[in-house]
Amino acid sequence: MTNFYGVGPHRHLAGKTGRANSGRHALFVPRRHDDYSLMKPINKLAIGEKATLIGTIWEVRGRRGRTNQETIHAVVTDGTGQIQVTWFNQPWLLKRCGQGLRVVMQGTVEQYLGRPVFNNPDWEMLARFAPHGSHCAHLPADAWAE
Repeated sequence: MTNFYGVGPHRHLAGKTGRANSGRHALFVPRRHDDYSLMKPINKLAIGEKATLIGTIWEVRGRRGRTNQETIHAVVTDGTGQIQVTWFNQPWLLKRCGQGLRVVMQGTVEQYLGRPVFNNPDWEMLARFAPHGSHCAHLPADAWAE
């Protein structure tokens, strides 16, 4: 993978996934595709289902636990309800996720104290004026990116 212009210092990671040269990299097929088309409003989420939602971060805060691990808690709302979102040991999210940020997130809906929650969901920022539902439907999930 050294013959590509712009390939940086992380090229050694390609060898770990079996893509040490450009030919193998071109033939790599993702192990799955995540379906972002299953969008639901927060008030229609069911415990145990994998769902995608578009919402706005209403509140975000960080907390350091007893094991010195940073936990980021956010409340996301979409106009139909709100959901608690938690990320574990990702302190950089506190700087990236601000109040009022529009996001699309996907994960398995879990239950905590009788309320639906997302724990460590996949997420992306949405463009400021992106219309509802304008996000890509199927995205490849690459073992290298996880």
